[in-house]
Amino acid sequence: MSQKSNYADAVFLDAVADRIKDRNNWTVGVLARDALGYPVAVTDPGAVKWCTMGALILEHYLRGRASPTAERQAYITRVRVTHVIGRLLADRYLKWRRFSHSRLIERVNDDRWHDGHAAILGALRDGAASRRR
Repeated sequence: MSQKSNYADAVFLDAVADRIKDRNNWTVGVLARDALGYPVAVTDPGAVKWCTMGALILEHYLRGRASPTAERQAYITRVRVTHVIGRLLADRYLKWRRFSHSRLIERVNDDRWHDGHAAILGALRDGAASRRR
């Protein structure tokens, strides 16, 4: 993996973490919600809250809309960072290790017994740090 793609992954992960770091911008159960709490599309202009996967998809959309080449690169980056986050969470949540990475991210995001928000932010920050090394 090139140093350039590692840096792109770190920037992508930081952008996702920044989007949901405030609990008021984070949600569970759906990809995105509007100000009234209703589910909306991730790219809806009225969306104000996102789950982790919703934030990953939105970041992919925002980075990829410039051109077909940018879209392809954004998709590749999203797949890579989903794998990075999934691996980090699998190490922490052994009971859910059997799930795919995207499903594991959803499970931890929606976990009501532990602090899913803190776990997700920790994985995003750790993933970004690991990609910068």
